[in-house]
Amino acid sequence: MANPLVIDVHVHYYATRREGRESVDPYEGWEFGKHPTPAFSKYDGVVDDVLRNMKESGASTFFMVHFYLPFIDRYSHVQKVPAGAAREKAIKEFSAAHKENFKRSNYWACEVLKDHPQLHPYVFIDPWVFSPQETADHLTDLAKNHGAKGVKLHAPIQMFKMSDERMYPAYEVCRDLGLGIVAHSGTSQGDVQYGDPQAFVPVYKNFPGLKLITAHLGNGSWKQTREVAKANPNAVFDTCELIEWFGAPLGPTPEDFARLIKDIGPERVMLASDFPWWSTKHVIDILMDLPILSREEKEGILGANAARYMGF
Repeated sequence: MANPLVIDVHVHYYATRREGRESVDPYEGWEFGKHPTPAFSKYDGVVDDVLRNMKESGASTFFMVHFYLPFIDRYSHVQKVPAGAAREKAIKEFSAAHKENFKRSNYWACEVLKDHPQLHPYVFIDPWVFSPQETADHLTDLAKNHGAKGVKLHAPIQMFKMSDERMYPAYEVCRDLGLGIVAHSGTSQGDVQYGDPQAFVPVYKNFPGLKLITAHLGNGSWKQTREVAKANPNAVFDTCELIEWFGAPLGPTPEDFARLIKDIGPERVMLASDFPWWSTKHVIDILMDLPILSREEKEGILGANAARYMGF
């Protein structure tokens, strides 16, 4: 029997091993309650590690999600500022200095993968740094001239709502050029919920042709996901991170996770690892051990669903 197609739709990568470790090591999974953090992969996240991870897993394609790391500093700097005008001012002040570095970061994200056609670059955009038209123009340039295949978004860290109308021109570019979006979903720290599954609903409604992957199946807000999926049949999801937190106080059991996928529709869920936090093979092993789902459904999640959804 031929091996099933394997496509990982959520793989991070870094310019240096130090950057990778500084991103991975502090993570504690606060969304899931007090619980030991699942063991991370052996990888740091540079491109050589990505290729080793790909070989180990038997994958044919990775969606490579790029994150402009200084925005983690922005989040740390302003998250304690009260919501409202003061926070908005703090975000704008921090973001103002980042235009050129931001662009260079995206050019690097595409350039470093140009000799690896199996690695699809997903660049980073942010409504606080560029005007809506500047964002659309930058994204168009990245897609037409630099090989970008999609966009990575992390609304809680970027501190914008997925329905923010400043993002609409970028969504239109993605829809019109057939670019994918991989967007973090989950609970935000603080009162404003930037990226829980409910926050995606206006985007599903206004952009039905958008190739938008709602990452993590809702993560700490995973109990919203079933209802949101039922009401929005164009919504699709990936498996990463939530699949690693079985047994945590606010996480699912394997049965909960499998039942959630079954109720959503396994054809609407795609394999993802959040590498280098976890390896693709590790997630595959967990997925193939899940109850309730058939082998055919699991093999669809491994890669056929992503290939069909993205049209290749």
